[in-house]
Amino acid sequence: MGGLLQPRRITGIDLSGDKAAIIQAKKSWRKLEIENFFVVEKESTGEFPGITNRLKFDIEDLIVVNARMDSVIFTTMDIPPNLKRKEYEEMARIEAARNFGISAENILSSLVGKTANRGIFAIAKRENINETVLKNMEKLGMGEPDVLIPDTFKYLYLTDFSLKGNIVFVVLNFINDYIAVILRSFTEIIGIRIIFKELSRIVNFLKDNTRIDIFQVENINELTEPELSFVKSKLTDISLEVVKEISLIVNKSLKKISPDDIHSVVLITDPSVFEDVFKEAFSSINSHLVLGEFTTKYSMKFPNTWLNLYKGSLGLVLRGVAGERIKSVSIKKKKD
Repeated sequence: MGGLLQPRRITGIDLSGDKAAIIQAKKSWRKLEIENFFVVEKESTGEFPGITNRLKFDIEDLIVVNARMDSVIFTTMDIPPNLKRKEYEEMARIEAARNFGISAENILSSLVGKTANRGIFAIAKRENINETVLKNMEKLGMGEPDVLIPDTFKYLYLTDFSLKGNIVFVVLNFINDYIAVILRSFTEIIGIRIIFKELSRIVNFLKDNTRIDIFQVENINELTEPELSFVKSKLTDISLEVVKEISLIVNKSLKKISPDDIHSVVLITDPSVFEDVFKEAFSSINSHLVLGEFTTKYSMKFPNTWLNLYKGSLGLVLRGVAGERIKSVSIKKKKD
C-alpha cells in the first residue's frame, strides 16, 4: 500500500438511502489532507450520477465504504482460544450459513469483538451487500471497495479513544434510521445492540415546518423555541429507551460487569448539530451514568456545518489509515 513517505489517497464513500457523501484525502508522512469533498443525491430515476470525473485515482488508492445496518446482523458465539482472526471468521460464516440454510460462500463475516472464549461477529448475506452497496458503487462509476465496514463503526474510527475503561458509545443516526449502543472495555468491543427507529422523521418535520436543512446549520439554536422544544421532547423519549438498552447490553456483554462498572457514556449524533440537545435530554432522565466527551481524532478543526454533512465519510477515511500514525487532518486550501 505504498511506503511510509509515499503519498496515498483514501476515498471514503458514505452511502445512505438517497445520497452519498464523499471525501478523498491524501496521506503523506503523518498528515492527512482532504483534497475533495462533495455530496451527490440520487436522481429522479433512483440512480446515482457517476462521480469518477470528480475524483483522482491511482493504483495504490484505497476505497472505504459503509454497509447499511439493515444489511448486517451481530451474533455472539462461543469460540476456542488461540485461533487466527480468519479462522474465527470462517467459523462464524459456517454457523451463519447453517442458520440461514445457504452456502457459506454467500456469507460475509467479520470479528468485531472478543474475549478468551466468546466472540461478536458482524454477519451479512452477499446478496444484501450486493443490493445495498455494490450496485450503488457501480452506479457511481466505482468498482468494489477495498474495505467494507458496518455503518455504525465509521463513527468509532472518528472518535478520540483517550477515554479508558468501560465506555458505552450511543449513536443516533438520523440519516439511516437507527440507534446503536456499543460497549467497549478498554480496547475491545464486548457488546453491541442496534435498534431501528425512524429518526429521519425528526429531520423531515423540521425541514417541512422551518424550511431549514438541519445539515446546513451551525447550531441547533438557529431553530425557533417551538421547534427546539419538539426536538428536546423527542430526544428525551429516545434517552429513556437508550438507558434501558444500556442496562440490557451490560447484562448480555461478553464480560461480567455491572452498570456501576461503566466509566462513561459517549453520545454521538449524525448530524452533529443534535449532540448538545441529546446530552441535555439524556442528563435530564439519567441519574448515575457519567457523560464522556465526544471529540474527534487528531487536530481537526472543522465547523459543525462541515461535520453535519461529512461526519460519516470522514470516519471511513480514518478507517483507511487505521493502524498508521496520523498527527493532523486538514482541508486543502484552494488556490485563489
